[in-house]
Amino acid sequence: MSTLAFVVRYAVRSLLRSGQRGALAIACIAFGVFSLVGLQLLAASISDAVLIAPRTSLGGDLALSRDAPLSDDDLQALAADPDVAGVDARGEVPAQFVQTADNARLFIFNRVLAVDPGAYPLVGEVRMRSGTLAQALAAPASVVLSRDLARALAVEASDRIRLAGTPGGTATTLAVAGIADQLPDAVGGTVLVSRETARAMAGADVVRTARVTTDAPDRVAARFEAAGWTAQRPDAPPSDVEKLFGFALPAAGLLGLLVGGIGVANTLQVVLTRRRTEVAVLKTLGYRQRDLMALFGVETAILGLVGGILGVLGGIAGAEGLRRVMSNGLPMLLDFRLVPSVLVGGLLAGVAPAVLFGLIA
Repeated sequence: MSTLAFVVRYAVRSLLRSGQRGALAIACIAFGVFSLVGLQLLAASISDAVLIAPRTSLGGDLALSRDAPLSDDDLQALAADPDVAGVDARGEVPAQFVQTADNARLFIFNRVLAVDPGAYPLVGEVRMRSGTLAQALAAPASVVLSRDLARALAVEASDRIRLAGTPGGTATTLAVAGIADQLPDAVGGTVLVSRETARAMAGADVVRTARVTTDAPDRVAARFEAAGWTAQRPDAPPSDVEKLFGFALPAAGLLGLLVGGIGVANTLQVVLTRRRTEVAVLKTLGYRQRDLMALFGVETAILGLVGGILGVLGGIAGAEGLRRVMSNGLPMLLDFRLVPSVLVGGLLAGVAPAVLFGLIA
């Protein structure tokens, strides 16, 4: 125990005496860990939005549609089918521009989705900032905005917005009744309205697709396809997309870690060159090669741990900042989450290269 305490004290004193060179080595490690942790956390956020479970992305086990808008009789026929457990009818209103009631600036957004608040979504969830979707869309001429659109417009619940299909077209004024922080398909730039509000906006029924949940999708699809319907089944995400977010971004982080490791090796090479006299004195006092390796190994491990902690904290902040920037530029609702394995791996990635490159030096 006394030997271990001496080794730790010796390592700490050596790091304090190293001054700027020690700080440079810590900075190199922190940069490498920052790039690795930051890009891994960003990749996790993007993959959560892109690599959604196929059933959740589709909104059910089947999507059934017809060329003409679905009538109440069509929806009743779906609900009455013995193999169908739930029906979620939805459509899109042809509107592309939105502006606030007190600002003439036009914003382009992604979609106006007409839904049945009592049934949408069958799979997944709408995470509201307050209340429920059914409560928000209960009143006529009310809308729910996705969080990215609400942030771009700088509006809150109870504000009013205007929707239009063309810049000079007739605009519809609606009340913002709620803000959705997340949608099942994670598509941003979304306005949710009830079917009744959509009918009033478009002057006709816009519902053309119904998502259904069923334990017998093939049987239901065959039955309705024979009646002239089109059936769509959940599609798995492309494998190249999975490879992009599962490998490419973390690999870029590993490159940053390698650059940091080279910086550590070069810095420690200079530090140890200046400490040759100290090493010679230790050998004269009877320290063997393994004792010296232990002394410098603990020293570089502490250096790596400090750099790793700084890098992990910087990676968290950097990933959150990049997520915000990407959320403003991409039609995706990106959620930030801390992945424990990434954080622990970042600390280990700070300590291991520091010890490795330090002992090599």
